[in-house]
Amino acid sequence: MEASILNPVQKARSRLTVEPIKPQTGDRKYFRTAPLGILGLCMGGGLVFLVLRIPPEEIAHFPLPNSYGPFLITLFFAIYFLVGYILQSLRWGLLIALPITILFLLRFQHVVF
Repeated sequence: MEASILNPVQKARSRLTVEPIKPQTGDRKYFRTAPLGILGLCMGGGLVFLVLRIPPEEIAHFPLPNSYGPFLITLFFAIYFLVGYILQSLRWGLLIALPITILFLLRFQHVVF
């Protein structure tokens, strides 16, 4: 209703809007980042393979003495991609994977803390 000379009171439009209810089809954000989860599972499988099939003496001194390089690299990427997928943030995946990998590296180097 418009304001006029005869009726100076104008009704305010309602700020409440009714949106149609959408059917629940599941959360699509996990589908968009599914490659991260798949990469994380592949790296986890590689980590299990390293632990179960390869003797520690073979990878203990590659590339540095007592560094267990292939194990640490695989561990880092497995944690990075899986946590990045679960939390939907690669930044959090990095912030969680990096300290865990550094702790393992220091443990392999026999650093006491």
